[in-house]
Amino acid sequence: MSGEGEGGARNPALDGLRALAVTAVLLFHGGVSWLPGGFLGVDLFFVLSGFLITGLLVVEHEATGRVSLLRFWSRRARRLLPALFIVVLAVVATAVFTADSGPPAGLRGDALATIGYVANWRLVLDGGGYFAQQADPSALQHTWSLAIEEQFYLLWPLIVVAALALARRRRWLVGVVAAVGAAASAGGTALASIRGADATGLYYRTDTRAQALLVGALLAVLLTRPGLDAPPRPGRWRGALWSGLAVLALGGTAVLWSESHGDQRWLYRGGLLLAALCAAALVAVASQQPGSWFGRALSLWPLRTLGLISYGVYLWHWPVDLALTAERTNLHGPALLGARVVTTLALAVLSWFLVEQPIRRVARIPVLVVPVSVACAAATAFAVLALTVPVAPAAPAVAAVEEAPAPVASTTTPPGSAPTPVASRPGSVKPSPLTTTSAAVPRATQPATPVHHGPLVPVTVLGDSVADSLGKGFAPVDEPQGTRVTNRGIVGCGVAATPRYRLRGQVYELADACRDWASTWAADIARDRPKVALVVLGRHEVWDGELNGHWTSVGHTDFDSYLAAQLDQAITVAAAGGALVAMTTSPYFHGREAPDGSRYPENDPARVDRFNQLLRAAVARHPGKAFVVDLGRRSCPDGHYTSTVDGIKIRSDGVHFTSAGARWLAPWLLPQLAARAG
Repeated sequence: MSGEGEGGARNPALDGLRALAVTAVLLFHGGVSWLPGGFLGVDLFFVLSGFLITGLLVVEHEATGRVSLLRFWSRRARRLLPALFIVVLAVVATAVFTADSGPPAGLRGDALATIGYVANWRLVLDGGGYFAQQADPSALQHTWSLAIEEQFYLLWPLIVVAALALARRRRWLVGVVAAVGAAASAGGTALASIRGADATGLYYRTDTRAQALLVGALLAVLLTRPGLDAPPRPGRWRGALWSGLAVLALGGTAVLWSESHGDQRWLYRGGLLLAALCAAALVAVASQQPGSWFGRALSLWPLRTLGLISYGVYLWHWPVDLALTAERTNLHGPALLGARVVTTLALAVLSWFLVEQPIRRVARIPVLVVPVSVACAAATAFAVLALTVPVAPAAPAVAAVEEAPAPVASTTTPPGSAPTPVASRPGSVKPSPLTTTSAAVPRATQPATPVHHGPLVPVTVLGDSVADSLGKGFAPVDEPQGTRVTNRGIVGCGVAATPRYRLRGQVYELADACRDWASTWAADIARDRPKVALVVLGRHEVWDGELNGHWTSVGHTDFDSYLAAQLDQAITVAAAGGALVAMTTSPYFHGREAPDGSRYPENDPARVDRFNQLLRAAVARHPGKAFVVDLGRRSCPDGHYTSTVDGIKIRSDGVHFTSAGARWLAPWLLPQLAARAG
């Protein structure tokens, strides 16, 4: 990230601080276990940016009586935009040309939000959704912090100029505004946290993260003066005070970076402000005492060099982390981290010498920088749009030789009732994006299915988002399977209704509606009056859950007992009204690997095996009411996760079924249900 003081002598100690900040972020994203709070390196960047930008504005105003906003914004544009545009184009082009089935979902929106510097708000709007939690992260996700900084660069100079004008060139009003803003940001964040606001929103919002930028701005008002580049040499006792402040700030930063976790509520109730104050103390010592032991340590060649290229390092490190996986490189742990770091540094050095520095040397006419930047942004946006235009798939060749199918006898709502949007279902945040299409399934891959001539058997699909993906996929099945399917899958809700759950190392609050899943199921069964209730569970039940105040998971006695009771309740509720309950075993899951290349716990096959054992035991406790359908073995015929069976892509994201997968399963699954109900 950027924010160096342009126009004056460069302070190498501040470059050293940038190096510490970007190193913390690199290690955090690399999965280093002893630095769980490395994400707070971003807050050190924020404080530095607030300090340097405000210092530039105040010094210019006191020296000349005015602030040239055009010159300020042109410097920022030259510094930030070229390298960012290169990364955006590289990410989009790589994703488009290496994807098997077109551009990834959301790529266009991510790229445009990055170019427009609103990526943080896109994450706020999308980050809390169930499918956003499940999906692989965007290669541009890290640009949220750049968006916040750019919003600060746009608005804060206007506030500073207005404050200086009102205060008749005295800086005190700028300090008051910064202090009040920082306090308001910290207080608003704490209040929102107490009221239970989503941690994703608190982490990415501009107003809640502005506290670090404004703390840096307040520090600049207190310390910045003409001649800051050569601060006076203090007396011995003052030097001792500065050294003591450096030690305290280093210790506080070390504790915060080594002990903090992003899901801890105390971070949003003053923790982020504390991190900003520690960072401000480090910046104060580095700026005022560059010749002290602390300043000299930060000015060592490796640190100051890394600080120089820290913006490029930050831009490239996240796409590199996502590209260089353990699966692709066969590296794990420190070796994988080393490969990522070396690749990132190489790209950052190329960016520095081939893009960033040439642009800053050539573009010296401020009046041209803004229109040229706008034109470049527009060109980049046009390129993104051109690359990500979806191409309509060709009509499947096999469709021409198949016999005309019988009329579709599957619905997503019971006769006479209004359609129920998925987004309105309890626990849902948004409609399921499972719109994967595939060529029609060749009949040679399907088991022979007799044509059903009797009345259609009503089947209600119950369960979580995996159930929802099957229920939706059954709707367009083009063969008579003897059933009428009503999809009642609830996105985001299983029967494991612990108050909090952990997915990919992040903690999430369970949606309120999911706690009352049994009532929702009961209402659906009473409304549909099915002969068969198809219950599809497993994904939520293999996550870590907070049970009785501590974290546990399937395979532990307490959680197994809890799951057994929940499965008994599921069968009882689904069987109300005389429905026969078909309980499906869970297939294996395959999600994105952990930062260090290891497997996240929820994707451990042993957890799925244990859940299936508990499910079979629950069915055995309800003879005559329930039976087992081995969906797990059918979907994973080789005994491990697979996304493709019989040449059909049946799983879309390592968890959910594609519509093609549901059509492939239908001739095997639905006749079983019709026969049992027979």
